[in-house]
Amino acid sequence: MARPRTFDPDKVLDITLDVFWRKGFHGTSLGDITDESGLGKPSLYAAFGDKASLYLKVLDRYHSWLIKEAQRILRTVLRRARPSKRGWSASYPALPAPRANGAAFR
Repeated sequence: MARPRTFDPDKVLDITLDVFWRKGFHGTSLGDITDESGLGKPSLYAAFGDKASLYLKVLDRYHSWLIKEAQRILRTVLRRARPSKRGWSASYPALPAPRANGAAFR
């Protein structure tokens, strides 16, 4: 029977992201990750699989964070956006005017 996990997988993924970010995929060894995370190789393999699988999990976590951060920034910008009475383009001339058919974004 497997023992319950005594580590936070999200924290390990964050530490691993930092290692991959600094050393790159090919420059990072599982030893680098275990050294920085404090997790043993058997636990690392059991929780995340091989190095490539771990890398994909890290990328997925980073991608999710990036999307949430972009959404947060856009919400903030759009809350502050107040087009003038002359229209969107007069208030924000560098931005294409939004159109229902999406033509501004082609």
